[in-house]
Amino acid sequence: EAKQDEMKAEKQAERAAKKAEKEEKAAKDNKAAFENETVRAVCDNCEIDIPQSMIDNEVEQMAQDQAARMSSQGIGLEMYLQYVGQTMDDFKKSLEPMARVRVKSSLVIEKITEKLNPEVTDEEYNEELSTIANSYKMDLEEVKKSIGDDSAFIKDSIKARKTVEYLASKAVKVEPKPAEEAKEEEKTEE
Repeated sequence: EAKQDEMKAEKQAERAAKKAEKEEKAAKDNKAAFENETVRAVCDNCEIDIPQSMIDNEVEQMAQDQAARMSSQGIGLEMYLQYVGQTMDDFKKSLEPMARVRVKSSLVIEKITEKLNPEVTDEEYNEELSTIANSYKMDLEEVKKSIGDDSAFIKDSIKARKTVEYLASKAVKVEPKPAEEAKEEEKTEE
């Protein structure tokens, strides 16, 4: 009977751990979604001229990323496009709106980061390197060696993340209005 109690306790502990893991993932997902909405709202309130060359570069990067993802699954992008009856130009045109949003977000966050100038501590920098090492299954020293003196990119990434976190901390979450209320407001505005 002691063995059964032990097995029961182990199963309960496993369930509790899985539940905690799910809750943590949900909290992270909610935080990321709120941060994304905050950035979108900030960007929606910014007027900015974006050079077409920046959008074109982002489209190219997005197309290359998509090709790499598909290739890792054994599918060539060109073959997929043929299958769905789309040309590469059509595919790239379809990426343009998202590329525009990405570039605008990047430029806006970059500008706000310049103004805020958040500090990056050694601890935050080393945490980021550990995260990179873990995600690429590399040794921390190997990551440090490959980055070498080019730490600016990592630090800029941390600063941008801190800027987004700052913006989200100042944002006020507004629940969407029910459809009926929104329609009533539209009528009163006319």
